Amino acid sequence: MSSPITYPVFRTPDSALALSVARRLVAIGDRQHAEVSVDVELRTVPEVLRIREALPDAWFRKEDADDWVRDPSDPTGLHGGVHAPDLPSDPEFLSPQLPLWASMEYRPVGSIEDGFAALVGSNIGEIWWSGLIWPDVPELDLHGEPNNARVFLLFNSRHIGVG
Repeated sequence: MSSPITYPVFRTPDSALALSVARRLVAIGDRQHAEVSVDVELRTVPEVLRIREALPDAWFRKEDADDWVRDPSDPTGLHGGVHAPDLPSDPEFLSPQLPLWASMEYRPVGSIEDGFAALVGSNIGEIWWSGLIWPDVPELDLHGEPNNARVFLLFNSRHIGVG
């Protein structure tokens, strides 16, 4: 059994520098089975439409638990997620759904990080790399760790699991 523990190791307002540091950490691990995922919170209709256009393979969803209680039938499809091409662009539909979250999960490492980091802006977001294996460090009596070998890069937040 393992215990997931997260340590903040670097803070900066410079997203390019933060991405560079995160990539250096990812490079320490065995990346044979690694994947990368992204998530961003969108609080305005223009932001939803901008991200929908920029990330046509993203999935949009609601994270509002109260909405589930109000309408468990989910006529919007946003509780389970709506693929960007299927997301209506009508502001009258989108406004009452806000905030929305856009995600792209389990992609090849190196495939989405740069574009996503450039798009986040002032939104809360994260990039996380999973499927890594931390190497053995015999001089410290540490054995390789596959169970909780992840790197998170947070944008405009200090908490993992922004969504």
